Amino acid sequence: MRKNSIMRKALSAGLCVAMSGLLLAGCQSNSASETTAAAETTAAASEDAGETEATEAAEEEAGSEAAPATDFPTKEIEFIVPVNPGGSSDTVARALAKYAEEYLGQPMVVTNMAGGASTLGTAECINSEPDGYTLVYPPVGAVCVQPHYGQISYTYTDLTPICQISEEDCVLVVPKDTFATLEDLVAYGKENPGAIKYGNSSQGGPVHMVLAKLFSDEGIESEAIGYQGSSEVKAALMGGHITAGAMHPAEVLPIIESGDVVPLAISTSDGERNPSLPDVPTFKELGYDITFTVWKGVFGPADMPAEVVAVLEEAFNNICTDEEFVAELDAIGQTVDYMDTETFTEKVASDFDYYGQVIDEVGMKEIMNAQ
Repeated sequence: MRKNSIMRKALSAGLCVAMSGLLLAGCQSNSASETTAAAETTAAASEDAGETEATEAAEEEAGSEAAPATDFPTKEIEFIVPVNPGGSSDTVARALAKYAEEYLGQPMVVTNMAGGASTLGTAECINSEPDGYTLVYPPVGAVCVQPHYGQISYTYTDLTPICQISEEDCVLVVPKDTFATLEDLVAYGKENPGAIKYGNSSQGGPVHMVLAKLFSDEGIESEAIGYQGSSEVKAALMGGHITAGAMHPAEVLPIIESGDVVPLAISTSDGERNPSLPDVPTFKELGYDITFTVWKGVFGPADMPAEVVAVLEEAFNNICTDEEFVAELDAIGQTVDYMDTETFTEKVASDFDYYGQVIDEVGMKEIMNAQ
């Protein structure tokens, strides 16, 4: 009996020890869990605090970077027009400058800087500070054509496109009582090699390329004659000194209406007919791959801040949708054809490549050297 009692006491003591161990382990486990949870909570709070501080710092930095754009412009803007006063480009540029102050809050001052087929004024802008206070209004030729001839030191990537303002088609005309259709002119050229003499006032440019490409594609031997301005081309046409010429509709419309010249075809970028000459077929619809036009746009130097470009883009968009501005351009035969920064930038790059290809295929360098 005594032996059994001793065994029961020993067993009871063992159970107590075991239970005590289990209780102690449980307490330690709970303590560890609580400690881990507390640590995780502290870490999470620290991480959230760090993220908040980082976000606030980023916002402050972004705010400080955006501040100058909010203030732009704070002084007058120089607007270089790379042609002489009085022409269509100069007239449109001065109209833009007149309305600019209303939408930018600062005056825009026009500076005429002609020479080098509009490349001198364009180069002047390129060499200025890229702060938005010097802009230029060149035609496509100065940006996408002339660099291919290797006589200037810049290329299109040295400019920041801001927007397109207008785009003009090119119409092929001949003296009255000569040819009734484009097919008649082409047939005459093939039957009489070297007999065709055509005039242009933008040597090596898109207007020149209209006829250069036409005759090159058709295997017609012809002679290009350069003139100083569209008025000389018109005089040569009406005097019967040249076989054909290409000009913008606004330039030639009066002598078309008077019957002194006959339009045979028009070059448009989209192949659609020009509203001012609805009865004149496009080269495209007649089966010729000719879509040259002359666009004009606003540019600044390369590396302009995006915020400044955005301010200018918005202002010019507002100008081009201003009914009074549109009416003012309509009165001088100019049509607003606005294009935003992104779309215009893509167009400039595409046109640069296209004109380079045409210059090589047609042999424009050789044609210009022969003039």
